Amino acid sequence: EVGALTTIAGQGVWVGAAALAVAAATGRLAAVHAAVPRVRSAREAGFGALVAGGVPPLGAALLTAAVLGAGAALAAAVAADPVAWPVAQAAALLITAGLRRHVTRRLGGVTGDVFGALIEGATAATLVGLALAG
Repeated sequence: EVGALTTIAGQGVWVGAAALAVAAATGRLAAVHAAVPRVRSAREAGFGALVAGGVPPLGAALLTAAVLGAGAALAAAVAADPVAWPVAQAAALLITAGLRRHVTRRLGGVTGDVFGALIEGATAATLVGLALAG
């Protein structure tokens, strides 16, 4: 993450700040995608059980559109590529969707640690994608 952010920040401090905000939002969005009803909890107790199934699919879809739109808007605001940034975000979400499918198959559902891994994975993947897009 630091290497990618350093590369991005070389384009300007505001580009780096915008990229960090976009990556953080995308990471949180990966967790939202893991909280839709079709993703079950691996255990009956814990954070995974608390939030699994708690986000309606329409809410997740609307939030996805908002976060990708914000990525494009922030890119445009800092004179970065407003197409490449949401593409990097979408790629990060696809990567973490694959991770989520693998982990839920292995564990039988999501746990709090899975949510944390999805957040960190999507954040890092977004930063790498933004660095490559730069």
